[in-house]
Amino acid sequence: MRTYKHASQKTKGPAVKPVLHYIIAAAAVLLFALIYDHYSHGVHSLFMDLAFLIPLAGGLLVWLGSRGIPICAPGITGAAGDAARRLVTARRSLAAGIITLTAGSIMEGIFLIAGTSSRYIIAYPAAGAVLLAIAAVYRLRAGTASSRLDPSAAVRIPGPAPRRPSDPDTAAPLPCPHR
Repeated sequence: MRTYKHASQKTKGPAVKPVLHYIIAAAAVLLFALIYDHYSHGVHSLFMDLAFLIPLAGGLLVWLGSRGIPICAPGITGAAGDAARRLVTARRSLAAGIITLTAGSIMEGIFLIAGTSSRYIIAYPAAGAVLLAIAAVYRLRAGTASSRLDPSAAVRIPGPAPRRPSDPDTAAPLPCPHR
């Protein structure tokens, strides 16, 4: 169970932090586009000018797709653990797809402003589409039933044995990446 330090945090869902990351990324892409536009001698590209919309759309997808769903659930086994792992994979694939599409849009804008082209630019939308498809498949396979994601209904794995100084090969458990 998650504990809250302040009463106002109770209204925030698990997607608040990732959505803020997408908003910050959109602001950074917009700033990059404005600076690049300033030095492009009056040449414009819609790919460059509108690239910031891709992270904003991704943040909206994260917010809509994860309301009431935990970001990750370490130590949970069974169907709830499988669903939680699928959700984490879906989030990571979605983030990778959005990064790929954003980078492709920026690169296309740079090439258009420079007056050149590349035959490899098609790899960005193709790879981004594949990553978004993977995210959709994993999100759908995870299901939306709260009973599958309820940590109290799952079997918990006891924590790792304490680390002994004489055993250097024992590794500490990995923390949840999105806390």
